[in-house]
Amino acid sequence: MAILVRLTQTATPLIRAHPTSDNSEIAPHSAAEKAGCRTAVMVALFLVFGSLVACTANLHKAQCGWMTSIPKDGTSLCNMAYKTLRFVAIEEGRGDAAAIRRLVPMPGIAAKILRAGRRWRREGLQFLRITPSLILTPESRHRLLVSLYLVGKTGEGKIAETEVVTLARRGRLFNVVGDQGQQSW
Repeated sequence: MAILVRLTQTATPLIRAHPTSDNSEIAPHSAAEKAGCRTAVMVALFLVFGSLVACTANLHKAQCGWMTSIPKDGTSLCNMAYKTLRFVAIEEGRGDAAAIRRLVPMPGIAAKILRAGRRWRREGLQFLRITPSLILTPESRHRLLVSLYLVGKTGEGKIAETEVVTLARRGRLFNVVGDQGQQSW
């Protein structure tokens, strides 16, 4: 923010008094002066907003939106759901079938996740992760419906998919126990 204040103090205004008048007429700066001022403002905005985005993009901490009122243990549910789904994405990228089956005990869902991972690895998977922003809907005391965004990159292009899964609580983690058809998970 200090950078923005400093740049706005040093940047000249876009209008100025005409040099031959008694300041009753206002004349614009030259095109070069306007472009320089615009550039300074754009750089300041980039620095301010770029640093804000960099501060909030923490891939190890989740931020959850709730479709209902937030339960009293909402933060821990959010973190547990994110941790579970993050592990699923990591193991899918590695192709660790045993780890996937531990986190996804439903054979049909586990097979679907493993197939998607195999396809992406054949295409030259470079990375695969979920974004740290989840939308949660409690279905019961121990179940959550979760909407997440799966992103990655292969040699053939980008992966950007919205997934919806049902999680069932198991200790300090969840298991994936339900999914929506026509999705990778």
